[in-house]
Amino acid sequence: MASCTSTGRARSPPTPRRAARTGVPVKFLPARYSEAELAAEVDRLGADSRVGTAAPQVDGSGLAVTVSTDADREAILAEARLPLSVTVERKPDLLFNRQADISPYWGGARWNNLSTGGSCSTGFSVNWAGQPRMLTAGHCGNNGQVARIGTATQPNTTIVADVNARDTQMLNRPPNRTFAGRIYTGAWNSSSSIRVGGSTVDYVGNWICTGGSFSGEHCNAKVYAVNTSVLGMAPMTYAAKVPGTPAAGNCIAAPGDSGGPVYSHGLFVTWPLKIEIAALARGTITAGYLDTPCVSLGVWKTGSYRVFYAPVRRPLFSPYVGSLTFYGASLL
Repeated sequence: MASCTSTGRARSPPTPRRAARTGVPVKFLPARYSEAELAAEVDRLGADSRVGTAAPQVDGSGLAVTVSTDADREAILAEARLPLSVTVERKPDLLFNRQADISPYWGGARWNNLSTGGSCSTGFSVNWAGQPRMLTAGHCGNNGQVARIGTATQPNTTIVADVNARDTQMLNRPPNRTFAGRIYTGAWNSSSSIRVGGSTVDYVGNWICTGGSFSGEHCNAKVYAVNTSVLGMAPMTYAAKVPGTPAAGNCIAAPGDSGGPVYSHGLFVTWPLKIEIAALARGTITAGYLDTPCVSLGVWKTGSYRVFYAPVRRPLFSPYVGSLTFYGASLL
């Protein structure tokens, strides 16, 4: 189809005569398929979950496709509408991790308060007041302040439901984005994750893990007190690494991990019959004692081998309620 220049005259597609005037040797070859035909097939194949990549061949003869298994290769070839060159190789990986989260956002990722310049960690994805939101620490900001999960490629959002006395608040769902019921596991720059299968109450003697975006995942920690007041905030659960010493690398949290998830692991059976290990939400990180050398964002900083966190649940007849009950929220 001809296009128009700013002078209003039609611009013709290249011809041998026009090419000759350039003084550059040009060879014209017929393309078996048009760009529009190739693009339509790229779109069709791209929507197939078996396909990793699909791209037009440069000579217009068909498409180059990648899949993950030989069985997928045979199936895609059998369903082909245009000539395909199908290669078996691993699918590309999305370039996201705790530091650069993307939608659907997970707990344990870094988020930035753009109104103050501070950074904290996301906790658990919840449904509150009919909308998906992200639970995090209240001291990380105030209602109405502008926040962003991940890098500058992600849209801004705002803080809501800030309750300083409980050290909890939520992040609204960014425009055209959402949250998922998963949390990051592994190191501060990890992209591994686990599904959040439910929540549970804290009792003295329980074993827990923490997962902040600055120092990563830490387990082998034990609950020593519940219904605690910390800096005027309550209820808080207190836990510490075992053995409980400020030895280098024995940290459970570091500055910037605030709001990150505290959890344990549980065995879940789903239908159709499937057994999986998933996370049980316990709370969101609030405070610690800065006395322990800790790897945070890849360098040694001062963290804590002890942690206080805001519980998501408390027992039925406890004088306190957890965050989920307080807000009337449920986990995604």
